[in-house]
Amino acid sequence: MNETILDVLVYLFEHYMEAPAAEPPSEEALRSELEEQGFDEEQIERAFDWLEELGERQESLPGVVAPGAIRIYTEAEVARLDLEARGLLLDLEQRGVLDHRTRELVLDRLLALDEPHLGREAAQWVALMVLFSEPGREAAYAWMRDYVYQLPGGALH
Repeated sequence: MNETILDVLVYLFEHYMEAPAAEPPSEEALRSELEEQGFDEEQIERAFDWLEELGERQESLPGVVAPGAIRIYTEAEVARLDLEARGLLLDLEQRGVLDHRTRELVLDRLLALDEPHLGREAAQWVALMVLFSEPGREAAYAWMRDYVYQLPGGALH
């Protein structure tokens, strides 16, 4: 199969993160299930690394930015993030779903996917996972979940 790290992460999110069981499965059990589902061992390993790095980045990113600061994308970011992905991030920030800190986490985790081209779908899934893992961002996560699953209340206008 030709799955990406994002495919593994979405599978984990939909099956374990959003609706956790009373007793979460061990990492070994998760890896075994992912392999049974046909995911490549290398992509599984990279997905677990991605999740671990998300936790590390959450602790290390500064929480304050100058008022009125504007995010300018680097040439490398523009080359990998298409216009729709960048537009989605701007829209989410303007709506208050992302703040500057969570936006930077989303960008960091998007680029860590190691894909040459990242579009809107990747950006929305990564934003959802970042918001899920951010304490105090429950309302933003709920809005983003509705948007990703296209439930009423989450539609962007």
